[in-house]
Amino acid sequence: MRNRPRAEGLIPKNKTILPFGYVGIDAVFQQMKRRAMKRGLALNLLIVGEFPKLHVVHLQLWGSGMVYFGAGLTCWTPILRFISEQYEQYLVEERRLHRKCHVPDTRVHCCLYCIPPSGHMLRPLDVEVLKRLSPVVNLVPVISKADALTPTERTTFRHQIQADMAAHGIDFFPQIILDEDPLTTAGNQALRMPFAVVGSEVEHEQDGTNVLGRKTSWGIIEVENPAHCEFVHLRDLLIRSHMQDMKDVTEKVLYEAYRTRRLAESDKQSDGLLSNGSQHLFNESYL
Repeated sequence: MRNRPRAEGLIPKNKTILPFGYVGIDAVFQQMKRRAMKRGLALNLLIVGEFPKLHVVHLQLWGSGMVYFGAGLTCWTPILRFISEQYEQYLVEERRLHRKCHVPDTRVHCCLYCIPPSGHMLRPLDVEVLKRLSPVVNLVPVISKADALTPTERTTFRHQIQADMAAHGIDFFPQIILDEDPLTTAGNQALRMPFAVVGSEVEHEQDGTNVLGRKTSWGIIEVENPAHCEFVHLRDLLIRSHMQDMKDVTEKVLYEAYRTRRLAESDKQSDGLLSNGSQHLFNESYL
């Protein structure tokens, strides 16, 4: 075989070229890890439930808000408005002539919907709100204050919620569109349930260690104990196993549907993009 001509000054004569090291697919994962560590992670959670006041928390990892609702006939309007405003804000940044290299992502990646532990069935209000949230956001229903239910009541209530959602056509995360193969289908099916959780910010001493939990007259309900509640399963769903799936569905399915609708709408307007486009986007005909 004829040797290729050597470029002058690039490779010294009589010099053996040695590889710098192992090259494989894991090198790509290392690049992604370094970039994520440099930029930080963004997972925006919206917590919806009957809370006494509005409370917003902004951290580098989380951007979460609690939206109070239940006081009016159209109590879902503030929730839909907030979601559409985040989509609109991201769309405006994308359409700028001189946009930033890295557009801040404020879109809602997941909505935690807190269901009161009634033990019977979904209330008509819950059904109406869930039907409106399901098409526009990754919906994860949770049974709040699960310590108010016995294990038998919790199981019965969960099955009733699943039946009510199926009867009203309410799809929640992980959506059916994520089922790419039988193994994924089985794994996602096990996650399609309202997790029964107990929340607390207070630490108590239990067997010589401090644990997060709720203290009662008969003992301590530990937040991170799978025998007491399913918070650890919810945490694994949000961070360990499906965090990127939530962001991908938001980007490629939910936001893309919003973006397509907005661009098609703006094409019909002679003046281009509406100056206040987000106000009409939570109308029933859109969401």
